[in-house]
Amino acid sequence: MRFDWPIALVALVAIPAAVVAYVLVERRRARFALRFTNLDVLASLLPPSGTAPRRRFVPPALFALALAVALVGVARPAVARSIPREQATVVLVIDTSGSMIADDVQPSRLTAAREALRRFVHKLPGRFRVGVITFSSQPRVALPITDDHDLVLQSLDRLTPFGGTAIGDAVARALDVLREAAKGPGATVTGPPGAGEKVPPSAIVLMSDGAQNRGRLQPLQAAQLAKRLKVPVY
Repeated sequence: MRFDWPIALVALVAIPAAVVAYVLVERRRARFALRFTNLDVLASLLPPSGTAPRRRFVPPALFALALAVALVGVARPAVARSIPREQATVVLVIDTSGSMIADDVQPSRLTAAREALRRFVHKLPGRFRVGVITFSSQPRVALPITDDHDLVLQSLDRLTPFGGTAIGDAVARALDVLREAAKGPGATVTGPPGAGEKVPPSAIVLMSDGAQNRGRLQPLQAAQLAKRLKVPVY
């Protein structure tokens, strides 16, 4: 446990001092009463021994307790704990090369792929985060990882087919996006994943119509990188 404003706890020292002062005042008051009161009359007015003297300490005790609790509250106690979070990330990697405009799949390959991904996103649990990578001759982050599925659906409506097919580079870029998300906002990664590097539970869904004809990294090489991070590619 930690306190955001621990200096407030210093005031707790005043509570025992106040209790001691109260007890001294009560004893002095009792001696004063014994000195000037007719004891016979006083004995007839007092309740049975051991009841009233104790009751008069209840309100001050409750006040001291409430004051102590208030001071601890002012110090703002906080506890940091790690709790499991049910969350997974899916990166959609979509081929937007020129061949995706072909209409052998009606109305076109790209439209069919887009509608399949839209149905997929609709079925995803709300706690799943989604990112979108489009690729032709090179990959591009169309939408960073987000838990707003409506934004994901909107990004799927802005796909334009052109260029070649760089599947390996696209899978590698998706892995980089997952690695950056694992490191936190604003993080960047360079180079392949290192030994022991991990990402939260993730998966890549790849939609493409053919073999690679562009890019530096071959699909199987990208698959090995995904295997190293334990990220399945569908």
